[in-house]
Amino acid sequence: AITRNVDNTVACSDTAPCTSTPCCTIQFAIDTALNNDVVQAAAGTYAENLTLGKNIILRGAQAANPACDRVDVETTVAPAAGVALTLTTGSSSATV
Repeated sequence: AITRNVDNTVACSDTAPCTSTPCCTIQFAIDTALNNDVVQAAAGTYAENLTLGKNIILRGAQAANPACDRVDVETTVAPAAGVALTLTTGSSSATV
């Protein structure tokens, strides 16, 4: 499995594989990912409508911290309109 990084606050590029240079968008990283890959989104706000249809792990900046212990900036998906995350066929074992 590969960890595909997303960070729209630094020099980024929606060019595969999103390992050394991060992707700018979570959706591009999802589209590029293979089953069992990890998409790690840095803290910040992502104005996207995400569709997840594969078995990957989708992590935000605070993924390792219990909710009651979070004091840092979160990863937020906040689309201008519509649903932030749509799960489709193929995502039954995905972890979000």
